[in-house]
Amino acid sequence: MLLIYGNTTGVPPTNSSRPVSWDEYDRAQRLCGWIHEQEAGGPGEGIEGIVRMQAGFELIWCNFSSPSLRLVSRLNVSVPLLDYEWTSTVTEQVESPDLTSSVFDPLASTDLPAHEVKETWEREPFLVSQYWDMITSASRSYNADDLASSKELGINLLDGDFVNFYSSEFQVFARIIAEQEKEQLNLTSAGFWKGVHSRQERGDALKRLMRRRSKHRVGDLSPSDIAKFQQSLKRIVSTLSRPAEKVSNGNQMDRSIPWSAIHDRVVNDYSKRLLQFRRLLEHDHDAWTGSWMTAKKRFTLLRERAHAFLMPYLEYPTNPPLELSSEQGSRIRKDSQERCKSAYMPWAVYTAPHSMMHDPIGQAFEEVMEGICSVLISIGYSIEKEWSLTFNRIANADHEWAGQPLRARILAWQDSIEELVAWLGWAPHWTRCNKLCDWDVSEFIPTK
Repeated sequence: MLLIYGNTTGVPPTNSSRPVSWDEYDRAQRLCGWIHEQEAGGPGEGIEGIVRMQAGFELIWCNFSSPSLRLVSRLNVSVPLLDYEWTSTVTEQVESPDLTSSVFDPLASTDLPAHEVKETWEREPFLVSQYWDMITSASRSYNADDLASSKELGINLLDGDFVNFYSSEFQVFARIIAEQEKEQLNLTSAGFWKGVHSRQERGDALKRLMRRRSKHRVGDLSPSDIAKFQQSLKRIVSTLSRPAEKVSNGNQMDRSIPWSAIHDRVVNDYSKRLLQFRRLLEHDHDAWTGSWMTAKKRFTLLRERAHAFLMPYLEYPTNPPLELSSEQGSRIRKDSQERCKSAYMPWAVYTAPHSMMHDPIGQAFEEVMEGICSVLISIGYSIEKEWSLTFNRIANADHEWAGQPLRARILAWQDSIEELVAWLGWAPHWTRCNKLCDWDVSEFIPTK
């Protein structure tokens, strides 16, 4: 919509009275026309179609006579119309599509009479159920247990070629979003969360923070930002025919770096484990104020989970206990942070020219890993220190145990994990039904 109409409403600037959200042929004609204008492709070469993401993915193919296609079969999948029209009860629930524009056919065929479609749509037997089938078809690609592992097999992303509306070049869009969220989510002018007064309010507020990106709409883009978006797409299209090794310049990343695969790996490795760790911190806070032995058993479990996060990156000091305030402790912690942050970065990032390190996608990954690692390493080192000072000894029957200070630290660690989860905002990966759906019920993650 932004590319071909300059807005998100689907209303052509020259005709503001007729939205074209139903007119798929007009959309296809304009998109394929834009590709032709950019000299970016043609039959058998360059860009031949566009993948559009709706509930799932759909392909807009510009020329069906292209040698890139092989005809497997040709079917007329139209079903016989009903001998009667839908009742008024049903038709009132279905908006009549606008099919008045000319039909787009790359082969210049006129064998699809749009006026006849318009006159007979109320006799279509699957008019309502086909929407259900579209939604369930898309939802079959979702994996309730591991969303990041599910992919559209027919799509291979060019990982370096994205227009990112969160990048610094779209400054007006960023300011609008920042002003809206400052009021709605209780943020400071610098974007930090101010917090709330009660634990119940905290849970609700953090949930809104986690889902904040689902409220973002590119309809808030200014005309200048839309122009920048269109120019960015032109730049990307102009480089698609060039070898990947010649693309790494300015703000564009080498397409050989598999950023989408790296994203999947990070999400797979951390999304479920972060919630498991949070659940362990949340469980039965009063148990920490019981006996020392009970607290040690609980703390041992907590230390084991924290160690699983730290193990690939932590080198324990040769002379325990671990003192974070010491020069040795600070160095070990800093080194652990660097190892953790760079664990998923491909070697090409470090051997590439300096400009590659400033690619928006690379910067986003670096910022995410910085946030994850700083929280987990901080908590992990605090747990190691607590273990060394409090629990790394044999139980003494005469030992007096006051668990309130530890309980306060547990709450602080819990708060840190909860805020990390909200900041990451992986809402689709952390949203699911409370119980399994019946066989005749489909689980669908809404976009709004």
